[in-house]
Parts: sequence; structure tokens; C-alpha cells
Amino acid sequence: MLSANNLSALEERHLNYIVGARLKNLSKPLQEKILSLDFAEQSIHELRSDDKRLIISYSKSRASRAMQGRKRSVARLEDLIAKNKAIKKHPYLDFTIKDKPVINHEAIDSSAKWDGIKGYITNNADLSPTEVIEHYKELYKVEQSFRMSKTDLGIRPAFHYKRERIEAHVIICMLSLCLLRILEEKANLLGMTLGGALDEIKSAKSAIVQLGHREFRIPPAYTPTFKQLIKSLDLVT
Repeated sequence: MLSANNLSALEERHLNYIVGARLKNLSKPLQEKILSLDFAEQSIHELRSDDKRLIISYSKSRASRAMQGRKRSVARLEDLIAKNKAIKKHPYLDFTIKDKPVINHEAIDSSAKWDGIKGYITNNADLSPTEVIEHYKELYKVEQSFRMSKTDLGIRPAFHYKRERIEAHVIICMLSLCLLRILEEKANLLGMTLGGALDEIKSAKSAIVQLGHREFRIPPAYTPTFKQLIKSLDLVT
């Protein structure tokens, strides 16, 4: 999603987007400007990058996680060097001496400057910087939906050749996911999980009994929880 072509395609369709910014791939002057920002006074700043809004935020907890992760990486590399074990290329290593890597402290110090700093790029002019960040945090729901499609819905590859069949298949999958999301939202309001709601629905089974030439339909026995769930979905009055 971060490629210039993809972002341009979204803009051509007049669609708004929020994507994570690859700060270390920005121009040197812009990187220097970001590193010079005073995060002690203000944790969120807004800059411009290629005529787009660039939101920069700083978090102490994020900085702490980055520092701890770097310490673990350096400790692991030092251990491998001490044991004379083979090491693949790593940004914290200097391989200028053939077959004898050493810790690159300059690279470590350079990386530490970015601890806690995160960037977001958007073309939405209506959201405040704080709202941009809050919207981006909803990204996990998109990733969660992919997992739900594979697990709860059991969506698998289907081979279609005609365009209308392909489009119909995609629409059915998207509608199914939408319904599942609505069910999850309503279930959560009732203190239930999605799995619990699905179990309640599956338990409501009816039956058809045939005695001789006569057929009898036995309606399902709805539990109080099931009735609550159905009512929350506006399926009954």
C-alpha cells in the first residue's frame, strides 16, 4: 500500500487513505527535520511530504520497546561473535574486515535516534493529526477480518472464469464477512464473544417429523440468550 503507484491510484478514485510512513526512506533534509522536533513540548507534529500530510508522533512506551529490542539484538550478535558462529548480514554489524564482523556502534546510535517516533501519511484534509493516528490504530480490525475470513467463514480459493461469477463470489464473501462483523459487534454489547454467539445460533435447531403420511414441524427451543441476540440484531420486534 505504500507504493507511489498504489497511492496515486487511490487519489485518482478520490479515495482517502492513511498509511504508515517509512521515515528512514524519506529525504535526508526531511529526516533531519523530524529528528529536530521537540517531542517534550508536543508529542504530535504535522509536516509535509510530497504534497501529502505527514503526521509524526512520539511515544515513551514505543521508545522503551524499541530500546529493549535493540539491546536483545546486540546481545545476541555479541554472543554469536564470541562463539565464532556464522552470522548473516545485519544493520548492526560491520563486515569491512573479511569474515570478522564487529558491532557497528555508529549504526546502533543512528537507530536509537528514531526510538519512539512513528509517522503516518494521509491525503485526508478533514481529520486532525490525533484523529489520523486513532484511525490508523483500527488497522488491526482489517487484519483480524482476514483471519476471520479463513477461520470462521472458511473461505477457500474458488476457480471462476467468467467475470460475473468472480464478482458474485467476491460480493458473497464480503457480505458474509460484513454480517459476521455485525454479529460480533452486537454480541460484544451483550457480553458475548463471536464464538459464543455462533454456538447459540447453531443450537437453535428445528426438526421435521413424519408419522405415516403426516408431517410435523417442531420449532426450535430458543434460549433466553438466543432471544436477546436475535432482538439485538433487529430480527424480531
